[in-house]
Amino acid sequence: MNTERPENDTWEREMSSEFERRVRDLHEAPLTLDQIRGRAGSIKRRRAGMVVAGVLATAALITPVALIAGGSDDSLQPPVATHTPTASDTANVQPPANQGDQVPYLSGRKLHRADGSTLVLPQAYEGATDLGDRVVAWANNPDELNEITVDVLYVQDSRADFSDSYAAALPPLTSQGGSYVVFVSTDGALQTVWGDGERVLAEGLPRYATTPVAAVGEDCATECRVYVTLEKEQRSVAIDQDGTQTPVAPGKSRVSAASANGEVVAVIRFVDDFTACSEVLDTRTGAVVVPETCDYRFDDISPDGEHLLAVDPQTDGFGPAQVTVLDRDLNKVATVDTTRSQGIGGYRFLDDQTVVASIYDFGSVTWKLVTLDLAEGGPVQTVLGPLPGSDLDPPFLLAD
Repeated sequence: MNTERPENDTWEREMSSEFERRVRDLHEAPLTLDQIRGRAGSIKRRRAGMVVAGVLATAALITPVALIAGGSDDSLQPPVATHTPTASDTANVQPPANQGDQVPYLSGRKLHRADGSTLVLPQAYEGATDLGDRVVAWANNPDELNEITVDVLYVQDSRADFSDSYAAALPPLTSQGGSYVVFVSTDGALQTVWGDGERVLAEGLPRYATTPVAAVGEDCATECRVYVTLEKEQRSVAIDQDGTQTPVAPGKSRVSAASANGEVVAVIRFVDDFTACSEVLDTRTGAVVVPETCDYRFDDISPDGEHLLAVDPQTDGFGPAQVTVLDRDLNKVATVDTTRSQGIGGYRFLDDQTVVASIYDFGSVTWKLVTLDLAEGGPVQTVLGPLPGSDLDPPFLLAD
């Protein structure tokens, strides 16, 4: 990687990529404002690497996009946009607390795994999923603005080396259980990869207008289900390991999250240009499990399906100021909150009882990684940082 590249090159490349991608979609088959809103609502905060939310104005709509962390391949030091780390900076680096499950994250070429060990990767990536003997990692293709390179890496001791690569239209999605990844290839195939195998679930999909939003099951060798939003058709479908496609959610609602077993899904319905309402459905019967509310947007479901991760439905710009954990009766269980100078970049359930989130402080120009233990009702625990880094150049990326 060229570490002499100007720091705003990544931002410019991402913005050019997103604009060109949307212009192409509009050219191929014009999208309505409702479709564009649907695409915005389907961007999943569970995504590995989505610790930073950017903004892109499209048809008067602010749409979150994933941004990239740079870094030096040689130094293995976290990238810092504002200044070179000093002895004082590095002295403040705090590793994740050694209590229970670790939080996996990327820093430069290093993948810090959930078991506390560290893997050295062939290059710096923008996201990664640890599958045990293999790691799936991805980064923008510097030679193709509309292409993501997805590398499958074999783990050997403390390193991970190249095995295979795919060209993807959008960054991969990690399954709810963290056991496989799914993405749409540049030729329109819905590709899955797990620890010792891979499978194409569907072909001929519109590559830039198909968004995987949730994936369930252990792997796709025997049984799995991927929920995707078909943007131009304004509908969500579930695609099983045998390629069977089943409509999910009524009307113009979009699936936004699923429990680990896929028995319940959260869906979002766009009422108007500024209002989105959410509810939870039973996928076996179609019954409403959590009645529709326009007070929250449901962005994630705990693996056991008992809790919801919710934000203000009108959140835009950098990211939400608050993430709330709700039970099925919409009672508040716990909250990840911020000060006036902070914003939340990425957030998701780590397990049934734990939420992980990254928080940026605009005042101190630092990032930190926090967890919230639902069993104890909080408080929020800082497990990494604060580390120096601008809003567009974080020193770490949340991994799976």
